[in-house]
Amino acid sequence: MAKKGSLIDKIANELILIPEGDYKARFIDHECGVFFGRQPKLMAVFEIQEGDYQGMMLARYYNVKFSRGGLTKQRWKVGRSSDLLREFSDSTMLSYKRLDQLPMTDWRERCDYVKATVKTVKTSSYQRQIAETAQYSVIQQINRWSDNHSLRDNEVFIQTALRTHAQIEEMHSSTYP
Repeated sequence: MAKKGSLIDKIANELILIPEGDYKARFIDHECGVFFGRQPKLMAVFEIQEGDYQGMMLARYYNVKFSRGGLTKQRWKVGRSSDLLREFSDSTMLSYKRLDQLPMTDWRERCDYVKATVKTVKTSSYQRQIAETAQYSVIQQINRWSDNHSLRDNEVFIQTALRTHAQIEEMHSSTYP
């Protein structure tokens, strides 16, 4: 990746506006930073994979905490009830114990796609209306893509198929000596 902050600068400074709805997306990368002068956040960047907006990149912003006195791409932590932990666990279908060591690459390695629910930002942080020409899209929520099957699902399917095959073989061998 290029110099520190380039991902945040590239995505945060672009005003991308697409229709609200659910999009098939793929995790690209993440970055951490302090927003609004005090709030540590993790910005996860996703790329839309289908349709008219294929190739567009949007961000999902999560609240994080400083870890061991700092905040870097590798050093941050989340709370047990955080949106990041919930959405990350839902899409990867894994349980994570260490809240200071979430392997963000699991979004890329364990699931080909996620469902990104996109919303349009229409009000400022002070709840003032934003002019239509200045509105932009962000990801409101990340979920597991419904037809996305993890390797763990395949392993369960294979084990079940093997057990069924073994039972059928056993029935055939007991009825035909």
